[in-house]
Order: sequence, then C-alpha cells, then structure tokens
Amino acid sequence: MLDYDGTLAPFRAERMAAVPYEGVRERLDAISTRPESRLVIVSGRPVTEVVALLDVRFPIEIWGAHGWQRQHADGKIEEWSPPGSVRDVLQRALASVPSRIPRDALESKTASVALHTRRLPPAEGQRCIEVLYPIWERLVDGTPLQLRRFDGGIEVRSMARSKGDAVSTLKAECRPDAFFAYLGDDETDEDAFARLSTTDWAILVRPEVRPSRARYWLRPPGELLDFLAGWTRDR
Repeated sequence: MLDYDGTLAPFRAERMAAVPYEGVRERLDAISTRPESRLVIVSGRPVTEVVALLDVRFPIEIWGAHGWQRQHADGKIEEWSPPGSVRDVLQRALASVPSRIPRDALESKTASVALHTRRLPPAEGQRCIEVLYPIWERLVDGTPLQLRRFDGGIEVRSMARSKGDAVSTLKAECRPDAFFAYLGDDETDEDAFARLSTTDWAILVRPEVRPSRARYWLRPPGELLDFLAGWTRDR
C-alpha cells in the first residue's frame, strides 16, 4: 500500500504536475504481475487525479479522498458520502475564507476542504495559513471534523473515514497470514500506520525523518526505488 504525493511522486507547486519519480511506474508494473502481491495506492487526492497522474496501463486498486473513494482493480468504483451536517460545515468552511486568500489555492473534496500553499510564495503561503487556521479552528470546534496540517497546507476534514479505513478493509479481505507494508510520508498517513500490526512494515518515505508511528524510513527517490525493486526479488 502506497501513498502518492511525497511518496511515489515529489511535491510540485502545480498539483497536477506531480508525476511519479522516474522508474516508479516500471517497478509498480513489475509488482502488479506478481500473483502473490496485491498493489494498492492510498491517497488524499480524488481517485480521478491519481489515475491521471500515475498513468499506468496495468490494473491497479486506488483508494482516494482519505478513504472516501475506492476504485477496484477491475474499474468498479465505490464512494461514501458524509452526512448532511458534515457537508454543511464544509460549506461554511469555504464561505469563511477571507477574500484576500486566493480562491485557486482552495480545494473541495468529498469530505474535506483544503488550503494548498505550495504554489504560493513562502511568505504568502504562511500568511494565508496564519489567517485561515484560527477561523477554521473555531469552525470545527464541537463538530465531528478536524483541522489538520499537511505538507503544503491545512485541511478541514471529516474523520469518519481515513486512510486507516483502507488499511483495515484490505487486511480483512486478505488471508490471516498475509504480510502488509504501507509507505507514506505525511501526517495523514499516520492513520494508516496505526492500523498495521507490529509484524507489518510501516515505512516513512521522506528526505528527512520526523516523529512517526512508522518503524522504518526510506529517502526518496533512491531508497524508495530500491525497496520497490527488492519487493519483486524477495517475495
């Protein structure tokens, strides 16, 4: 199980320019042909964006929008919707954004609203976070939503589902003796790491290590590519 942004692909100022590291597609293709392996992408992005950016020709399962969307390897799609009360808070979160914050820096997803600052000058991006964070913090107080930071912004989202739900579902679908590895880079991947057992591999993929539930650490792209290549040799 692999996160996309920051794990398989470097961050880019333009979100739809974040294509995978060179060599990732070929290694994923090799893993996908192994009958004993099951390959799954687990991302905060909508499934459609992951499909467009990954641009692979082999069948692959993708969980998107922090566990609110699932596209099976055969193309079948499942989606879950948050209750109306959650959607109301998300609409209020969008409406509460001050006019001085660029509208194209905002993203509305199935169960979240995000401010992306990566394409903004660093000082402006920090200013936008400082302005919006307390507004959204007050908005989610007493609601089933949380305000969370991620690499390149902040996000209000429902915690009724998360990347951890993808991990739990996949573990329940596999044999009891199946071995799992999850590779991710940021705070949203901690929900997934938390659902792994002590015998599974929770792997942090980042240029620099940070406090995490992960037990292992890989620096991209070199160590990531070596790991993916090793998966086909060793399993």
